[in-house]
Amino acid sequence: VSLFYVSAWWSWSTASVTLKTSTDHGETWTPARRIVTSPVANASTLVKAAPVLYTDGSVGVPAYHELVGLFPQLLRVSAGGSLVEKVRIHRGQGSLQPSIVPIDDREAIALMRNSRKGSVFVARTRDAGQSWSPVEALDLPNPNSPVMGVRLQDGAVLLVFNDSAESRENLSLALSRDGGRRWTSIHTFEEGE
Repeated sequence: VSLFYVSAWWSWSTASVTLKTSTDHGETWTPARRIVTSPVANASTLVKAAPVLYTDGSVGVPAYHELVGLFPQLLRVSAGGSLVEKVRIHRGQGSLQPSIVPIDDREAIALMRNSRKGSVFVARTRDAGQSWSPVEALDLPNPNSPVMGVRLQDGAVLLVFNDSAESRENLSLALSRDGGRRWTSIHTFEEGE
């Protein structure tokens, strides 16, 4: 089991990604080890969403950089816990906290929080995360709150999101059957306070 989490010595801008592993189903853990992702004091890299596995055993860790702009990115970490590469998904126009949803072994979508409020953002890759399409706004609202996507066995994609452009009080579930292009709200978990 690999646990990727954020540790900071002051604020979010001083955060870095830390890794612990367990070989006994979480009974015991290795000492914490920081993953070096930035040449400037190894700061300002955060994680929020679940990692994804590559077929070679490496792990894709959805992350974001939060210092002088917001930059969603995908960190590729080797099975041994070393940073292999870092690919920016977008270059700082309000998108952050990517949730990566693999469609197949080459194609994936990154569903993202919109720091300016408005709509959920999405970007696409067709080369296993080496490059990403320009970010687009989906027809789903986002009040500057995290989102989380997951692919089901039948290929459909589920998205948990706050179904409002202004308030985090509505928690809903949306479904896409075309790789994240069109969405239908299918359930409301909470509405209002």
